[in-house]
Amino acid sequence: MLFIRFKYFIICLFVAVLLPFYGVTQNLVNNPSFEDTVSCPTNEHQLWRTNGWYTVNQTPDYFNSCTDNADIDVPVNYFGNTIPADGNAYVGLVSYVSTTPDFREIIGTELKQPLVPGTRYYISACIIRPDTSIADCVVNKFGFKFSNTFLPSTSVVDNYSHFNTDSIFRDKNDWATIKGSFVADSAYSFLFIGNFYTDADVNVSDCSTPAGYHFAYNFIDMICVSADSSKLNYSCNATVGFSDEVSASEFKISPNPFNEFISLQFGKSSSYTFVISDVSGKVVVSQDYEGNAVIETNHLPKGIYFYKMVDDNGKYKMGKLVKTL
Repeated sequence: MLFIRFKYFIICLFVAVLLPFYGVTQNLVNNPSFEDTVSCPTNEHQLWRTNGWYTVNQTPDYFNSCTDNADIDVPVNYFGNTIPADGNAYVGLVSYVSTTPDFREIIGTELKQPLVPGTRYYISACIIRPDTSIADCVVNKFGFKFSNTFLPSTSVVDNYSHFNTDSIFRDKNDWATIKGSFVADSAYSFLFIGNFYTDADVNVSDCSTPAGYHFAYNFIDMICVSADSSKLNYSCNATVGFSDEVSASEFKISPNPFNEFISLQFGKSSSYTFVISDVSGKVVVSQDYEGNAVIETNHLPKGIYFYKMVDDNGKYKMGKLVKTL
């Protein structure tokens, strides 16, 4: 009986002390850089293919380097050439359309745990304007809205957000950081991201001509919500975001296209995991290696595949493979 009481005391201590601390220090956003995929996107408007995120309003776009569709590839796609702030993926959102009043693309996700009322939370995201003249307008008021429900019961474009910025993001070369904080007034479980303000309440500029069809568009990446203010101390510079990627000189894969085998060359002594998936996301090869290796591929049918290698230091390399026979 004494042992049971002691065990119960330890469990209560963990719940009362360690779990709240864990909630304070962690990023409450699942899949913050959109890297974790249900499967690789095959077309635009497939936000559901990135794990944990969903569409709240209109048709946001999901870009990932694992795709076979050039329009939504990374870094080169329909909107030009934009390297992610982190990893190999990002999401694109329309914040203004000249011919459609109050058109806004907004995304949502369920937080890892509800916010604690009365607690100050620090929120941030990386944002950039696409490297294209197609999206010629820019607007302000991009921000964050928290919710107690999966989807809003009324229009989400209601001139309200928990945090937004008056900044206008014109830079097409370097990612900018949106940073702010707010005190939670409810145990919110969901986060919405986008522009929640009507055309009459935003500043629109840079449109090439007053008349005709124009729109504002931004890529976003590296979303963070945390009660720990130090979580905001990072750079959205794309060259920093790629610091965890294994360089082309360190890891080589050949031949590509391939048929009977794939040769792996890794210039480090550390071990690594190598995974190949088909276009549906099904894993067809998964193996741990150290140094160079050769993988027999006769069993794989002709088609397109995607690989990912991760070494024991957490560095990674991702890419596309093609089997021709």
